[in-house]
Amino acid sequence: MRFGWSLLWMAPAPFAFVVACRAELDTTCVGGTCEPLPPSAASSTITSSSAGGGDGSGGSGGAGGGGSVDPCFSTCDTAVATTNPGQFPCAVETIIVDNCQRCHSNPTKSGAPFALDTYESAQQLYAGKVIFSRVKGAVESKFMPLSPPALTDDEITTLSEWACACAPSRAANETCP
Repeated sequence: MRFGWSLLWMAPAPFAFVVACRAELDTTCVGGTCEPLPPSAASSTITSSSAGGGDGSGGSGGAGGGGSVDPCFSTCDTAVATTNPGQFPCAVETIIVDNCQRCHSNPTKSGAPFALDTYESAQQLYAGKVIFSRVKGAVESKFMPLSPPALTDDEITTLSEWACACAPSRAANETCP
């Protein structure tokens, strides 16, 4: 299991102090070389500074990490890669192109551990889970995108709902602008 560290300023100067927050992450790379963790070592969720510890009961620290499966994926097999052809739905594609592909391109940049350059790439496995399921956790926790601009609440909802619907491809009659 790998851990990420975030530094938070807790008060304005001259009384400022820094608190380090630990979050369990499947990837901790921001730059340099990233390697996926083997499935046995990867946690099942991507969390950020909102992660609590222990049993995940929450409190002021939010939901804890650990082995629970997001209930929205109850109809998806997130442990099996697929070869479903297709394209991202237009709203999803716009968000991914504008925000994710700065790093999650092919080839990847800035240490991104996988590409999101095609619909098929979102269906592949990374550290034991399909990438679209990891996208949901990363954007809901606001761990991604790493650099500004941050996703809007509507963009987070769009990506989360798409992932929870088992990442359907673009409808045959849908034409993107």
